[in-house]
Parts: sequence; structure tokens; C-alpha cells
Amino acid sequence: MENIAEKLPFRLIVSTPDKAELILRCDSVSFSVPDGKDGKRGGSVGVRSGHVDAVFALAAGRIFAKVDSQTVFDAMADAGVAFVENNCVTVLTNKVEISVIDRTSFWEREEA
Repeated sequence: MENIAEKLPFRLIVSTPDKAELILRCDSVSFSVPDGKDGKRGGSVGVRSGHVDAVFALAAGRIFAKVDSQTVFDAMADAGVAFVENNCVTVLTNKVEISVIDRTSFWEREEA
């Protein structure tokens, strides 16, 4: 069976203080961002391959990753921070509750 993960351009890494880390391959990642001081402009950010390097405040909310418009990872996370660099989104948060994950084709590894 061909490993699709190796051909996908983008990586999602989710880390928590208890050293839990999961890594998977995808086409895109979306996550929630908080409102500004004026109470406006919050919502969600979508990131794809080639995105400029950036750092985002992460609001408590949904994080999801897709491959060909299909959700392969879906979770609720506490507030934290998301770093975008070199076709990778690294999420640092205190807690993640995963509701959907496709471990068959896109999963790289999980460390606890």
C-alpha cells in the first residue's frame, strides 16, 4: 500500500505541556484566533503549503486538517499559540480533545 503521507506538502504538529505530540500530513490546517482588543477580527485562519512564516495567538476552539477537502483531523483545543514555518503548523496548547483522526494514511507519529 502506497504511503500517501509522504507526498503531502504540509505538516501539522500539536504539542501539549505533558509532552504529548502528534504529527500528521495534510493539504491545509485551520484554527481559531481570538478577537482583537477592540473585540473584532477574530475567527479562523486557514493555512496551506507556501504560507508566509507567521505566529498566531490561538483561541480556544477547533483545529482541523484536510486532505483533498476531506477532514483527517478535528479537535478542540485550549488557547495557545500556532507557528507557521516551512510548510508546517506547530500548535502549542495546554489541552487537545481529538474527535476525528484518520490514522491510516496521513499519520506520522504520536509521542506521549
